[in-house]
Amino acid sequence: MIKATDSARARYNAIQRPGVITTPGYLRLEASLQGTQTNIRFNVLTNEGGSQTVNERRLNLVDNFAVTHLGIFVYKIGAASPTAAQMAAARLRTNDNALVFTAASESDNIHALYNGNLKVTINSTVYVEALDLMRFYRVGEAQKGVGPAVITTEDQWSAPNWGMSELTPGFELSGAGKNDISISLPAAVDTSGTSSVNYVVCYMRGFLLQNASRLNPNA
Repeated sequence: MIKATDSARARYNAIQRPGVITTPGYLRLEASLQGTQTNIRFNVLTNEGGSQTVNERRLNLVDNFAVTHLGIFVYKIGAASPTAAQMAAARLRTNDNALVFTAASESDNIHALYNGNLKVTINSTVYVEALDLMRFYRVGEAQKGVGPAVITTEDQWSAPNWGMSELTPGFELSGAGKNDISISLPAAVDTSGTSSVNYVVCYMRGFLLQNASRLNPNA
């Protein structure tokens, strides 16, 4: 075992187990923002909630996933019925830019997400009671805007983990378990788009533990 030199290496050392291949990986969970709501739940496993979006990466039933970094992002598709190509080209946002979310009160309502909190429950055990989402809010020095001359057409993305936060302690999602990840908003607001569809994304980085769930007879 390599001596831990940072938190990621320490987490890697801690989750090693015989017969399990551990590799860097990510999960990307998405939920469309439809109408007025106070709670948004993400589907974690590949067999949950019908079809996935083209950008999603959910957890296979035979695997586990140890989360080290997490971020909450939003994006807009400028069509009421998005195509796969439109979704594949969508840009993740780290804030409620009013030049993107342009309908009346749309930007303000999107901001309600960042005033909310995230809860994580795995097999009836609450691992995260209320993680504030404001820690994921980023407004860069370079922002999408308009003016006498176009300065920039998009927001900056200044680091690999832009918009993400390291979790200490982290948690491990189970492919064979019940994983509940949800956002609670402070009040009921309409976060949907007008002639468009808005999405919120729970983006997790960490370690994929291949064939580590109890559904794998060799785990």
